[in-house]
Parts: sequence; C-alpha cells; structure tokens
Amino acid sequence: MNLFVFLILLVAGSFLNAFQDLGTYGSTHTIKEQNFMDSIEKKAKDLNQSKLQEEFHENQKKFLTVKKIVPTCTKTAIREFAPTFRVPTDVIAPDGRVIARAGEVLNTLEVMKRNNMSVKGYMMFIDSTDDIQVQLSYMYQNQGKVFLVNGNMQKYEKYTNIPTFKADAKTVEKFGVKCSPTLLIQNDNTLVLYEYNPKDIEMEEE
Repeated sequence: MNLFVFLILLVAGSFLNAFQDLGTYGSTHTIKEQNFMDSIEKKAKDLNQSKLQEEFHENQKKFLTVKKIVPTCTKTAIREFAPTFRVPTDVIAPDGRVIARAGEVLNTLEVMKRNNMSVKGYMMFIDSTDDIQVQLSYMYQNQGKVFLVNGNMQKYEKYTNIPTFKADAKTVEKFGVKCSPTLLIQNDNTLVLYEYNPKDIEMEEE
C-alpha cells in the first residue's frame, strides 16, 4: 500500500516539474494587433458614403429601366393568339392517372381554367417614353394592368400614379405581344390583342 502511495507521489511530482517556470529566453514583444471593433469602425469611416449612395441609385435605375423589347406598332389591328406550352415530362396524378405526356402541347388558358384562373381585365403593354402610349394607359388604367416594354418604371409611376410591371422578352413571347401599344384581353381559350399605331390615336384625338 505504501509502495502504491509512493508511486502516486512520484508521478505527481514529475507532472509538477514539467510545468515549472523555465524562465525567459529570447526577446519579447508587446501585441500590436488592432482591436477588431476599432478596425471595423475605421473601415466604416473610410467608406465613401456619397459614392455608395450614387452606386445604389444607379443600380436601382438600371433595375427599374426596361430597354425596348418590341417595336412601336406601325398599323392598328386586332389579332387572336392562343398561348401554348410544351410539357417537359410526364405529369402523373397521385392516383396514377396520366394528366399530360412529355412533349404534349397544352393551351395555357385551358390549364388556367381548370384551376379556376383567368386573365383579369386588360393587360396593357406600352412604351412609357411615348406620350401617346402613356395617354392610352390613362384611358384604361382602371381596367387592367400596365406592363412597360420600354422606359423607366419609377419615372412612369411618379407622373401617372399607375402601378406598373416590368415586361421582358419571355413575357411578351408568352402573351404573343409583337409591338406597342398593345391591349390584351382573354376570350375563352384565346387572347385578343388590340394593336394601335400611335399616329392613329393622335389623329382620333385631333
């Protein structure tokens, strides 16, 4: 038993000796690293606030600006368009019933109708840089939604107080819009597009 205690003390003594102060060797230096929060504060002060604000407004302007997607209508006409899409893969219901096969072409409006959806009112596609087209949007502002195919959304809304949407190439292709201004309304499973030559509208007003 005494031997066991002796061994314990011997091992403990070895550990204590291992952690003893061995003194100072070589030169020492004070820590000169900058405080983390001081570093963040300095970087914040170094930022050019006016430049950041300028970049923000520039990016905002680019985001809200639509570059001319479709040309201006050269004649006044009425067209019908049936929007369709091709099914990419088989669509199978949970009960195993086949809803649509891959490659099948479906009418978008028919599919919407099955889901109790439809195009509500008019959809107006206009160039907000053309005063005649802007005036046309005033005439139908309570009867549908306005989509810009050219111009700045923020500027248009500021002077018209009409909420608007940003159109893109996919949008005009999806709804068959080929020029502006175009008024679009659903008629059962087709879309009726009213295309206006701005000059004709100007002559009617005169």
